[in-house]
Amino acid sequence: MNDLQKEILQIFKVVKKICDDNNLRYYAIGGTCIGAIRHKGFIPWDDDLDIAMPRSDYEKFKVISKTVLPAPYQIIDEKFSYHYTPVFMKVHNVETTLIQSDSLSYADCYSGVFVDIMPLDGLPNNRIMKNIHFFLLTTLMKLNSMRRGKAGIGGKKKILSYFVRLFPLNFFLDIYLFFVKQFSYDSVKNSQSSFAWSHRAKTLILEKEDFSFHTIFKFEDTEISCPKGYDHYLRMHFGDYMKIPEVDKQVAHDNAIIDLTKSYKYYQKEKNEIE
Repeated sequence: MNDLQKEILQIFKVVKKICDDNNLRYYAIGGTCIGAIRHKGFIPWDDDLDIAMPRSDYEKFKVISKTVLPAPYQIIDEKFSYHYTPVFMKVHNVETTLIQSDSLSYADCYSGVFVDIMPLDGLPNNRIMKNIHFFLLTTLMKLNSMRRGKAGIGGKKKILSYFVRLFPLNFFLDIYLFFVKQFSYDSVKNSQSSFAWSHRAKTLILEKEDFSFHTIFKFEDTEISCPKGYDHYLRMHFGDYMKIPEVDKQVAHDNAIIDLTKSYKYYQKEKNEIE
């Protein structure tokens, strides 16, 4: 592990303990799940850690963490700051800094090194209703981004971006959160779920059977919970996930600043003084 991965792993251990102590379900997803199976830890060039939780456990984690999450760790949620647009939760170390390039211009979006925690939500079983649901959610996410000044600034969307700013800051976000929770992940009527926090939600459909139980894999010097149907899930989303990508595709996120010795608040102050 490099130093960033070591810091991320420490955050994950804190999150894992809260989940284990409170019987909360979580599953490694994406590159984290591939890393657990293929590398028994991080993908060597990876620089984040993603887990997903059924919405009911996700909301419980958010409440429980307010009292049991130790310093220097804190939760970032969808209402973290004015310009912040992700609609999922992070747990970050406030004594560190990780600023991604697309947030460099927005000091209020700066944060410490983090672990991503995504909610798992249910879907309508009817195909037409499912398409309407995805359209509604992705539209509301785009409008939320516009309202927060992170999208649609120029071009054909310029008039629309001005119009949406007439609404209260969390107007579109609150509508999104209302509709995304209408289909319970735990409902026996739903055979599928989705990463409904993504603008690509329509292509990120999950079979609930794959996530009906967990299987434990070694992850560096600890263990991590992966979905029972990890092979089917990963092949559906990534193809032959056991094949190492070509070197030119072994890329990490576009991070502008990584500092494991200074708080992100230092960089916020520095930027605000320049401005």
